[in-house]
Amino acid sequence: MPASIPMLIENSHKPEKPSIDIQVPQKEKLALTPAEAAELLGMSVNSVYRLLHEGKIPSVKLGMERKFLIPRGELIKILTSGEIIK
Repeated sequence: MPASIPMLIENSHKPEKPSIDIQVPQKEKLALTPAEAAELLGMSVNSVYRLLHEGKIPSVKLGMERKFLIPRGELIKILTSGEIIK
Protein backbone atom coordinates (compact mmCIF):
# COMPACT_ATOMS: atom_id res chain seq x y z
CA MET A 1 0.00 0.00 0.00
CA PRO A 2 1.34 3.45 -0.86
CA ALA A 3 2.13 5.69 2.11
CA SER A 4 -0.75 8.10 1.34
CA ILE A 5 -3.52 5.46 1.56
CA PRO A 6 -3.12 4.67 5.30
CA MET A 7 -3.11 8.39 6.00
CA LEU A 8 -6.42 8.80 4.11
CA ILE A 9 -7.92 5.92 6.06
CA GLU A 10 -6.73 7.38 9.36
CA ASN A 11 -8.16 10.82 8.52
CA SER A 12 -11.52 9.41 7.47
CA HIS A 13 -12.17 8.03 10.97
CA LYS A 14 -11.60 11.28 12.83
CA PRO A 15 -14.77 12.69 14.33
CA GLU A 16 -15.96 15.97 12.88
CA LYS A 17 -15.68 19.03 15.05
CA PRO A 18 -19.06 20.16 16.37
CA SER A 19 -20.44 23.19 14.58
CA ILE A 20 -20.84 26.34 16.60
CA ASP A 21 -23.91 28.47 16.01
CA ILE A 22 -22.77 32.07 16.24
CA GLN A 23 -25.43 34.76 16.10
CA VAL A 24 -24.19 37.67 14.04
CA PRO A 25 -26.28 40.83 14.26
CA GLN A 26 -27.90 41.70 10.95
CA LYS A 27 -26.54 44.86 9.39
CA GLU A 28 -28.94 47.68 8.79
CA LYS A 29 -30.36 47.51 5.29
CA LEU A 30 -29.69 50.39 2.93
CA ALA A 31 -33.03 49.88 1.19
CA LEU A 32 -36.37 48.48 2.27
CA THR A 33 -39.15 46.61 0.53
CA PRO A 34 -42.58 48.27 0.38
CA ALA A 35 -43.78 45.93 3.15
CA GLU A 36 -40.87 46.91 5.42
CA ALA A 37 -41.44 50.60 4.63
CA ALA A 38 -45.15 50.24 5.39
CA GLU A 39 -44.34 48.83 8.81
CA LEU A 40 -41.85 51.62 9.51
CA LEU A 41 -44.29 54.30 8.36
CA GLY A 42 -47.26 52.73 10.13
CA MET A 43 -49.38 52.44 7.00
CA SER A 44 -50.71 49.70 4.76
CA VAL A 45 -48.61 48.12 2.04
CA ASN A 46 -51.22 49.19 -0.53
CA SER A 47 -50.82 52.82 0.56
CA VAL A 48 -47.04 52.57 0.17
CA TYR A 49 -47.44 51.14 -3.35
CA ARG A 50 -49.85 53.95 -4.22
CA LEU A 51 -47.36 56.56 -3.00
CA LEU A 52 -44.56 54.81 -4.91
CA HIS A 53 -46.55 54.88 -8.15
CA GLU A 54 -47.40 58.55 -7.59
CA GLY A 55 -43.71 59.34 -7.04
CA LYS A 56 -44.28 60.61 -3.50
CA ILE A 57 -41.87 58.08 -2.02
CA PRO A 58 -38.54 57.89 -3.90
CA SER A 59 -37.57 54.39 -4.94
CA VAL A 60 -35.34 52.28 -7.15
CA LYS A 61 -36.53 49.38 -9.28
CA LEU A 62 -34.09 46.49 -9.50
CA GLY A 63 -33.96 43.09 -11.09
CA MET A 64 -35.88 41.36 -13.84
CA GLU A 65 -39.13 41.70 -11.88
CA ARG A 66 -38.50 45.44 -11.38
CA LYS A 67 -39.24 45.24 -7.67
CA PHE A 68 -39.34 48.46 -5.70
CA LEU A 69 -36.62 49.19 -3.17
CA ILE A 70 -36.94 52.27 -1.03
CA PRO A 71 -33.71 53.88 0.23
CA ARG A 72 -33.73 53.99 4.04
CA GLY A 73 -32.38 57.54 3.98
CA GLU A 74 -35.38 58.73 1.96
CA LEU A 75 -37.78 57.25 4.50
CA ILE A 76 -35.92 58.92 7.32
CA LYS A 77 -36.19 62.25 5.47
CA ILE A 78 -39.94 61.73 5.08
CA LEU A 79 -40.36 60.84 8.75
CA THR A 80 -38.30 63.77 10.04
CA SER A 81 -39.52 66.43 7.61
CA GLY A 82 -42.96 66.75 9.15
CA GLU A 83 -44.36 66.98 5.63
CA ILE A 84 -47.79 65.44 5.14
CA ILE A 85 -47.90 62.89 2.33
CA LYS A 86 -51.32 62.34 0.82
